[in-house]
Amino acid sequence: MAVKWPQKVALVLADQSITYAEMAAYVQRLTLDILSQGVKTGQVICQLVDRSLEMPLGFFSILTAGCVYCALNPADPPARLIVRMQELGSYRANVILGHNLTHDKFLTLESFATLSFIPIDNQLSTLSIVHDDDLARLSSIRLTRSSSCYVTFTSGSTGKPKIVEHTHSSALHYINYMIVDGLVRPTDNIFQLASCSWVPHILEMLDFCVSGATLIILKPDGILNLTYLTNLIREQQPTWMMFSPTFLRAFISYFHLTKAGEQCFATVQRILTAGEPLPWTLAKQLHALLPVQAIHYNVHGTSECAITSHYRVPRDGSVGIENTNDNQIIVPSGRPGFGFTGYIVDETFQLITDSGQMGEILYGGEQHF
Repeated sequence: MAVKWPQKVALVLADQSITYAEMAAYVQRLTLDILSQGVKTGQVICQLVDRSLEMPLGFFSILTAGCVYCALNPADPPARLIVRMQELGSYRANVILGHNLTHDKFLTLESFATLSFIPIDNQLSTLSIVHDDDLARLSSIRLTRSSSCYVTFTSGSTGKPKIVEHTHSSALHYINYMIVDGLVRPTDNIFQLASCSWVPHILEMLDFCVSGATLIILKPDGILNLTYLTNLIREQQPTWMMFSPTFLRAFISYFHLTKAGEQCFATVQRILTAGEPLPWTLAKQLHALLPVQAIHYNVHGTSECAITSHYRVPRDGSVGIENTNDNQIIVPSGRPGFGFTGYIVDETFQLITDSGQMGEILYGGEQHF
């Protein structure tokens, strides 16, 4: 995208913005800093950053170095971060990208193991020239479709959280799915609501960069200030947003209490809900705030498969709404998307065909880990 649209704005945070050409230069410089640590292709590099411009710059630098991205949440207590590093032991995760806001957390981890810390903000503030031999070094990095791209942790809802390792093939397949099915477009302003503890933060970064969209970034802890969020949405005019139903419910309740919701979503063209069952009552409240042209997709995904299916939610509720055992009306998550197959089976792995029967979803396709 730096070649196709060099002057197009790639990243926005408050009054700061970075074009695609500038982002490419930052990523090249930071990638060289990562390689100077002696890392090997396929090695896991952890990133410990708050919401910032450094988050996507670090993410793409790790991938450009031929390494594997793993997010550490700065909001986690030190004991949890140490457990995460222990779980990553076999991945040789001994380099951490961070910034000044998270350096104290790194010092806690450094007492646990021998680690190298790369302060992204310091490196970018002293940006040096990238020479031809540096570019040749970057161009010599070789990856295949089966090379690892990023690792994440499951929620642990079925037991102990496990590490999920996604390849470049699965990441590319996810991007193709989003573009082919029209869920993201080059003209989008993507509002990055997801924190680094939620897999969609990776998907939002992949979406914006590969499609040529613009990523709107929140300030650290901005997600906790609904007044700030409301004002930022009005100022930055996003066209694409993704909510979990729990956060959406809190946001809409704030609107109702403060009367702040009027015209807040005026520029939104596509809005996604994900992560939990979506009650139809909540969907109706959302639709009342959306402009007529906006499309609402309810999507389903897992740590192992990213987004696997989507359902275009009708405004009138006339089709596709189903009753659950607790008599709530729940919005479906749709059919498997581009390149996916999906089946619902019972405990004996027999296909379920009755609409009222409980079962387990099995997915197939390149997008799984």
